[in-house]
Amino acid sequence: MTHKQLSQSQKEKLTELLSKAVINKQHEHPSDLQRAALVLYDVNRLGYRLEDTELNELLNQSQYPYSDSVRETLANMTNAYADLVTAMNDPEYSNFRIKEEDFKE
Repeated sequence: MTHKQLSQSQKEKLTELLSKAVINKQHEHPSDLQRAALVLYDVNRLGYRLEDTELNELLNQSQYPYSDSVRETLANMTNAYADLVTAMNDPEYSNFRIKEEDFKE
């Protein structure tokens, strides 16, 4: 699967979105992580493979410092969403997708 590359303006928008999503940049809070999860998942869903190294570059560009623990959590989330979206789009893994009828009692 070919992934699109983020342009400089898209990186700036993403940096701003993450900054708005993660209100407390020093400590993890569920609501901050949930908002960040939406942003990080959607970037990958749109065809951009965002991984931890690129995320760290974006966080470094932010005017607000993120703690090491918040950075690590966001990096792990980023990698997980990149892998998730890749697997969801790969027909080889379709037998691992759960359908509603598979879960009926």
